[in-house]
Amino acid sequence: MTRENCSIDPDFRPASYFWPLGLETHLLSRIKGAERKKALQALIDDGRIDETPDFLAKSALPERERDLIGRLHRRFMGGEYLPDMGEREIEIARISINSTTSDVTGVLRPPHWKAHRLSCRRRLRW
Repeated sequence: MTRENCSIDPDFRPASYFWPLGLETHLLSRIKGAERKKALQALIDDGRIDETPDFLAKSALPERERDLIGRLHRRFMGGEYLPDMGEREIEIARISINSTTSDVTGVLRPPHWKAHRLSCRRRLRW
């Protein structure tokens, strides 16, 4: 594929990654678990956000809940063990691998960095 045929502009740089977010975007951006994020997105897409169980809306699950959902199937562990994000840090990209444990790598941007520097976080638990 040549650059002329590509619909992605590799030279694009947003003026800012930080702007007012809607409730749905904010909720989705803070959830660690890949499968929980997908389930919440499905509720939002169906116009049923008011039916969101507390379990799905949590940014991070307590250790006991993480262990329990991991026992249902290992794919539910994907993203659940990522380190906590900073208060104003945002995830600008997420790489989810379709594997047994749904491995996740997050690309994060803290607000205080002047240059376009990124932080990648990944944590695996076996």
